[in-house]
Amino acid sequence: MDSSVWMESKETRLVWITLLAMKDRAGVVVASPIGLAHRANVELEECVRALDKLLSPDPYSTSGEFEGRRIEKLNMGWRVLNHEKYRQSDKRIEWAVRKREDRERNKTTVTLKIPVGELADHVKALRLSGKTAEADKIEKALKKASGDFGGL
Repeated sequence: MDSSVWMESKETRLVWITLLAMKDRAGVVVASPIGLAHRANVELEECVRALDKLLSPDPYSTSGEFEGRRIEKLNMGWRVLNHEKYRQSDKRIEWAVRKREDRERNKTTVTLKIPVGELADHVKALRLSGKTAEADKIEKALKKASGDFGGL
């Protein structure tokens, strides 16, 4: 969002985002200008102007890499020049999502204010009142705790 590409026309931004969405693991987009225009939902002339802009040096680029050029022309399409930078960012995001999912999956913290001797009755009462998910959660936590402490 801080890239100077956001100061370009909406068509250029759409083509840029479409290129990012279409690129393969090597940063290559196989498409013709008309195919890319269709995917980006812009007119062919707008797509050609956007590609020219993305192929050109950007004097406002903060990275300075490739003179600010975002893509290079290939025989069957284009290559996103700073693809590796985007891949690194994608990997960090994927890692963070995986970690968050792992934490949620492993979350079994249950706070009970019930004497241990009365837990069986409490679980039974929960089941009778239709709160089976809560009863299952308590039983799961108890099984885990008993395994952690070598059995209770």
